[in-house]
Amino acid sequence: MTTRYHGKSGSVTFNAAVASVTEWSFERSVETAEDTAMGASWKIRRAGFADGTVSVQARFNTVTTPVTLWGAEASLKLYLDATNYFEGNAICTGDDIGAGTGDVGNRTLTFQWSDTEGVTLTS
Repeated sequence: MTTRYHGKSGSVTFNAAVASVTEWSFERSVETAEDTAMGASWKIRRAGFADGTVSVQARFNTVTTPVTLWGAEASLKLYLDATNYFEGNAICTGDDIGAGTGDVGNRTLTFQWSDTEGVTLTS
């Protein structure tokens, strides 16, 4: 039977819990190399290195959120619920903090996976 997850059960840790997360997304990709010879009708591609990026949206406040995460490397866990999560080593490559009139402070953290073992799903 297929298990569905509700976003309200999600969370993120990067060494420690990232506070006030409102959303996370994980994009996976694989590089390709072209291997087509002259005279071919279609391009031939070969799979290369796997890669992935993560974006985390959160509310920002200076009490519960470390200000300097960018450049840090640590274990990143993206929880679907209390026991199911994606995990791998990652580097925080961006930290965009902002606020607008009529809104609370927001933060967007971006990460790149960096691990010889890849990203695993624990369930």
